[in-house]
Amino acid sequence: MANMNDVAREANVSRGTVSNYLNKNKVRPEAAKRIEAAIAKLHYVRNATARELRTQRSNYVVFIVPTVWTPFFAELTYDIQAALQALEYKMILCISNSNYDEEKEYVDMANEQKVAGIISISYSQLNDYVDPHMPLVSIEKEPTGHFPLVSSDNYAGGRMAAEELDRRGCKRLIFIGSKHLASDAMKARQAGFTDYCQELHRNFSIYHFASGRHIQDFRNEARDLLQQLRNGADAKNIGIATSTDEYALEIFRIAEDMKMSVPEHFQLIGFDGGKISANDRPFLSSIRQPVKQIAEAAVTEFNKLAENKTSVEVPRIMLPVSFYEGKTTKHIVSNQ
Repeated sequence: MANMNDVAREANVSRGTVSNYLNKNKVRPEAAKRIEAAIAKLHYVRNATARELRTQRSNYVVFIVPTVWTPFFAELTYDIQAALQALEYKMILCISNSNYDEEKEYVDMANEQKVAGIISISYSQLNDYVDPHMPLVSIEKEPTGHFPLVSSDNYAGGRMAAEELDRRGCKRLIFIGSKHLASDAMKARQAGFTDYCQELHRNFSIYHFASGRHIQDFRNEARDLLQQLRNGADAKNIGIATSTDEYALEIFRIAEDMKMSVPEHFQLIGFDGGKISANDRPFLSSIRQPVKQIAEAAVTEFNKLAENKTSVEVPRIMLPVSFYEGKTTKHIVSNQ
């Protein structure tokens, strides 16, 4: 296996010049071309472990995420990797399935492999298990006060969902959350929705259905609710907001099966606004989280921890959400 000395001899440059090239320091263009050709010819692979021993710094970051089976988490994973790569970190993706024991195993692995640190989005009590000296940034939930938090303004998003349904003429507002996932983010979304309705004296209801891990129970509960709404006196003046896009999409599909048209029979707003591709135009109206900004803020705070440039105050970063108008709410024609 070729080493750095072999590359230097083949390129007719010094070992130091090869090192500068590999570390992206400035070298003469003609030397860079010779080094690049030598690396290709010799099939040289850099020894990252040896580099880390010399610099006393790993460039591997563990990213713990519940799943990548939703557009939001897939988009977040992509943007986290892009932000880490821009700072020359490498991401180790760990999918936890929202399982606390699996999350603990990933933390243990991070400690054993002496990685640079962890970025996580966890709805469990994971942070209680992590050594406070471990560089870690949490997304959405951080109850310990030891680690930086980056999150959307979930409370404002809940209010926004209620307001958008209200503006579109809905006389009864409904919020659907999960009885199995009582995270701070989900509670904040429901609280924002509830406060808006109470402050403006709107007719509203809160429902907690089974989570996505109990999908058949969720579908049965949602179908029963839609049947009640179809037969009710206020049919066609109903607006439904859900705590996630996943729930909203399931409700939309059930409505289709029941021959109920959205937004004619009821209007529907999800929460997340994830996209399945960079240029995607989702049909679902939703409260969109600023995914790229969340990723960039999380990586920026992580880099501060890794380089010991943190302040005494542990940051709590709340980023604004926005409303994305898809096809599941009625369009409001502007007078301007």
